[in-house]
Amino acid sequence: MLLGHPWFPTDILVSFAHAKCQLAERERLWEGLLQDKPWQGPWYVVGDFNLILSGNEKKGGRQFWPAEGLELSHFMSNRGVFDVGFSGSMFTKCNNRFGRARIWKRLDRVLINMACLDFSLSVSVSHLVRASSDHAPLLISFTSRANIKSRSIRFLNIWPSKDGFLDLVRSAWQSKVTRSPFYVVWTKLRSVSRALHLWNKETFGDVFENIKKGEAAVAAAERTVQSDSSVEAHTELQRAQSHLNKQLAIEELFWSQKARIKWLQHGNHNSKHFHSENPSLEEVRKVIFEMDGDSAAGPDGFTWKFFMVAWEVVAQDVYKAILSFFCDTELPHFVTATSIILLPKIMNPNDFTQFRPISVCNFQNKVISRLLVGRLSSVLPRIISPQQSGFVKGRSISDNYLLAQELMSEMGKKCRGGNLALK
Repeated sequence: MLLGHPWFPTDILVSFAHAKCQLAERERLWEGLLQDKPWQGPWYVVGDFNLILSGNEKKGGRQFWPAEGLELSHFMSNRGVFDVGFSGSMFTKCNNRFGRARIWKRLDRVLINMACLDFSLSVSVSHLVRASSDHAPLLISFTSRANIKSRSIRFLNIWPSKDGFLDLVRSAWQSKVTRSPFYVVWTKLRSVSRALHLWNKETFGDVFENIKKGEAAVAAAERTVQSDSSVEAHTELQRAQSHLNKQLAIEELFWSQKARIKWLQHGNHNSKHFHSENPSLEEVRKVIFEMDGDSAAGPDGFTWKFFMVAWEVVAQDVYKAILSFFCDTELPHFVTATSIILLPKIMNPNDFTQFRPISVCNFQNKVISRLLVGRLSSVLPRIISPQQSGFVKGRSISDNYLLAQELMSEMGKKCRGGNLALK
């Protein structure tokens, strides 16, 4: 695999290895890796080599003999690669057995060639703690990675799973605010945001810091088990791994929510006819509950999941704000504000022209748009013909010309009486 990045002076060739237990099967792996070896340029060989180089890379089991390390040593010298080293636990594999039957080994490693030393970026390898697998994952890091700057608070969809969430929202939402309905909702959302920020620190804490602490606890428990084969030590290791798995699950939800950026499919259409009839509370509720709870948050920082879970608390104020728009209230700037997001068109973009900009709206904007679109949908069939597929629900604007292309391709075939196309 070729790995590229704007910070890299050239692409890196990465070969992944998973060595078998039998010598004959490993020989085929060594030959395959020789074919991967570049004539010049950086080369990384990463994976489970199923071999160790010295006795200090093993604990437990039968005694290590120096001859056992010759196979891997010969491969490294013949291919011109060397071990980059590591930080963390000494061992990457454990058979998870008890007492004398427990064996620890360093089977996983990262090998690089001399061309990697010419890079302006230095590399380091960390042995992360084992959570579920019997192998420890390897983290390859480059020292010149860009710093990730902190961002404003964003509503996380895992928050409602904690007891006391609705009570906190209800308490923060009860603040007394006078002015326009939109300003009331905006101010109360800010109040809830501040309350959730403090509550998150006390309840969930820093997701990534919790994972670091969990990994440290697992690493400490593993060191204890290596010297103490008692049932208590093994139970403590399982408890630490279970806690780490919970934190990793929270992190997975966090990143999956970050990745859920949806294209806006509906615009803000306007019509005097639809302004003349105000939407009902049930109509607004239906629009909100039909939205994707995991979609990206707008500038206000709240996803649809928040309004679904806290609907009984926020319903009346949200409805008054939406209703005020249909009573000729001008939308304030904090409602019409949008967040601009750049989606890369290609892998590893390095220029603004290689990004596609989209805008993400506040929730009030989306609710109003969906209400208007829903009302227009009942009128469209009377003013738009079925052939105008770009306006027909469930069809794409590309359907017509794709069908035309398919028909014209059939026109070229010979048939009795010939073919005729009219435009």
